[in-house]
This record gives sequence, C-alpha cells and structure tokens, in this order.
Amino acid sequence: MASKRGYIADDHFAELAAQDLVDGQHRNPTGQRGYFTTAFFHHPDEIQTEVTEAGYNLQAAVAVESVGSFINNFDTLWENPTLRERLLQFIRAVESEPAVLGATGHMITVGRKP
Repeated sequence: MASKRGYIADDHFAELAAQDLVDGQHRNPTGQRGYFTTAFFHHPDEIQTEVTEAGYNLQAAVAVESVGSFINNFDTLWENPTLRERLLQFIRAVESEPAVLGATGHMITVGRKP
C-alpha cells in the first residue's frame, strides 16, 4: 500500500495517484518498481456492473485484504487465538460492505451463469 510505504510524500507518485482517482488508469512511465505497474483500478460498482452485463448473476463481492490490512499489529493479534477470532469476526462483518470495498487493495467478485 503506497500510503504505508511513504510514497504519498513523493510529488511524482502523488500525481500518479491523483490520476488514478480520476479515471482508474495507473501509468508508471518511470519504471520505478515502487510506483507499481500499468494497471486499471476498477471502482467496486464498475466491476459488479461488468459481471452482470456479461450475463452473470452477481453472487458476492468481498475485500481480500479488507480492513485487516490497516492494522499495524496484525501479527501480534494473529498469534493470539482469542484475538485472531475477534479480528476474523470483525473482518467477516465488513468484508462485503459496499462502503468498504473501495478501501481494499484487492477484491473478489463472484458471478454465476444462470
């Protein structure tokens, strides 16, 4: 995640990220590995629309990293069975929340052919 790695303080990367928010097109003409590759970032609504327009019934859209990726002491929580279960319960409760899907680095959208 670029903000955790400090790239947001880099003026050139900040310009790239600002463009990402305009049209989803991420371009890295510098070849600098930390700036990521050329990519298209879907808005969660866009990918779900693509699934239904392709003739599939939308079954689920869930965050892969979800809000767990924002937790600084994740390893410590994960090592404790009680805290791990608490963390998983929290993540399960919000992993498909539409308002949170755009905050994850990756999501899975599942469709089923009727």
